[in-house]
Amino acid sequence: MGQFSPFGIEMFGEERSGAERISIRSRETGIWGQEDDMSETVAAEGVAEPQRPDVGALLESVRRADARIGRCRRGTSLSETDRAAMRFLLESGRTAEVTTSMIVAALRLTAPSGTALVGRLLARGLVVVAGSPVDRRKKTVLLVDDTVNADDLDPLTATLRAVADRLVFNDARVVAGFLQEVLATITRAGQMASAPVVT
Repeated sequence: MGQFSPFGIEMFGEERSGAERISIRSRETGIWGQEDDMSETVAAEGVAEPQRPDVGALLESVRRADARIGRCRRGTSLSETDRAAMRFLLESGRTAEVTTSMIVAALRLTAPSGTALVGRLLARGLVVVAGSPVDRRKKTVLLVDDTVNADDLDPLTATLRAVADRLVFNDARVVAGFLQEVLATITRAGQMASAPVVT
């Protein structure tokens, strides 16, 4: 049994994760309550505060690592964007009617960048552009060789997806929200950098 305070409230102590949370029960009603207005969290003595991870420094490390990979691949036949487009086409399936606008949306490109990308793939003989049998006004992008393994084409993406798959649901939601904000920030910075200077 706990001790009664002068206000007729019986006090109980319970340790949770390095802190003592005091639960209360009214002697008159016998109703348990979470500490809200009538309770408080008491820090446990001698327990050091966990050090906050330096997420900003980790982001900088990721950007530098990505830049190094980009520099190493500049001498290869496909750029990072080209690889991503090829992966998108491969993962869309043989029967999908993929258009340039769909590639633009999937890769978050501008319309001119998407047109230039398809042009590069055409020049390398990796894709062909044909009219849709359903809608002749629509042009679809088709792979010349759809037996290519997407993971062989871009093994890093496959590895990163495997890392992401290990996240539990709640952690995945937090990480996804954070990365969406990072992506939006980078996109805005790119748009500002490419905007014409008004004099």
